[in-house]
Amino acid sequence: MTAAEERRVDSLIAVGSHRELDALMQALHVAHHADPLGHVRVHRAWIRVHLARRAFAKVLGHLLAGYLVAAPASLLQKHTGLSAFR
Repeated sequence: MTAAEERRVDSLIAVGSHRELDALMQALHVAHHADPLGHVRVHRAWIRVHLARRAFAKVLGHLLAGYLVAAPASLLQKHTGLSAFR
């Protein structure tokens, strides 16, 4: 994720724009899925989104996904071409 994308997420969190934020997060997830660090950053952004919404179970899910699964999944996609987003 770029710094500009991070700022956009933070601004949408601040104004509480659920629909636009959810669409942006989905687009960022697809766009950065093949980049291990970018993919982890997207899950970190999702954590911020869910903390703001007080959705703590989803925070836990993104903690696990972001720190245990995201980088290996991205490396698998990057080196094998396998992806759930095709």
